[in-house]
Amino acid sequence: MINQNNLKSVKSKRIWWWVLGAVVFLLLLFILWPTKDITLNSPVAKTQKIDETVLYNQSKDEPHQGDVSAKVRILEFGDFECSYCGQAFSIVREILQKYQGKIYFAFRDFPLINDHPNALNSALAVGCANEQGKFWEMHDKLFINQANLTDADLLFYAQAVGLNTVQFNSCFKTEKYLSEINQDIDDGLGFGVRATPTFFINGYKIEGVIPKDLFIQIIEKALAE
Repeated sequence: MINQNNLKSVKSKRIWWWVLGAVVFLLLLFILWPTKDITLNSPVAKTQKIDETVLYNQSKDEPHQGDVSAKVRILEFGDFECSYCGQAFSIVREILQKYQGKIYFAFRDFPLINDHPNALNSALAVGCANEQGKFWEMHDKLFINQANLTDADLLFYAQAVGLNTVQFNSCFKTEKYLSEINQDIDDGLGFGVRATPTFFINGYKIEGVIPKDLFIQIIEKALAE
């Protein structure tokens, strides 16, 4: 099962990290926003940088879009029931459409089960969809319908995206992908993830919802380098 001590630690530190993130982000806006020159060396990005070889090697088998050799590599640790992740989802979707073919984007699970009672089962359901080649369809469906993530809802969404429901039910009821979710959590904690969403852009950690304009500036700068 999921390491409860790890998750309790995540919960206890979550408020602190969000406050710290907000302060850092406000400093970024105050110092750099007028220059319109946001880079991956900004104060937000400097919160932490992970060795990309480690970061992407450990994430190489995760659901992804694009080529890992792209100039811009984004890894998200997310929770399907997290409202901030829901806000980030719509922005990320626009970003991926705008820069299709130019960005590598991967997603890993980080369900905060003490705060979000449906987060773990949602992650399990998406894992079961992934084995039928429907990860992104289920991923999108759950973020669009965050207010309704009961087990019955998850089965309905599985049908809606065209899954074999017999196979899905067997996978879901046996918690087939629980060990992979545990691994995502453990790896995330090792990378310094303490809240959701947490993004790594070319190895730099950024916590919270990244405004679309700022996201675009970071990407444009990276593409130009």
